[in-house]
Amino acid sequence: MLNGVISAKFIVDSGAADVSITEDMVSDLMKSGTMTGADLLGSKAYMLADGTMLQGEIYRMASVRIGGMVMQDVTVRIAAANSSLLLGQSFLRRLKSWSMDNARQVMIIN
Repeated sequence: MLNGVISAKFIVDSGAADVSITEDMVSDLMKSGTMTGADLLGSKAYMLADGTMLQGEIYRMASVRIGGMVMQDVTVRIAAANSSLLLGQSFLRRLKSWSMDNARQVMIIN
């Protein structure tokens, strides 16, 4: 859940530097008033898995909630509208520990 207003399914990507959301989601968050231009942190260069370099805008997300856990002030990268939503290191590195149970297809957060 993003800023308490948008619910979405993310792919856990431990190789992604930041949480990645789409332009459409940013637009919806702006319309809801839970994100403003003041949340823009600037831009950042990203290297994709294939070695391609990409420049992307980054924002401060007031809150990201997974289950009962809420993480505040999470850096998010803005991706094209058709991009996958990624739960990257700007969220994952702040957890004490996490793991994946592939048999049950669940993420375990401690």
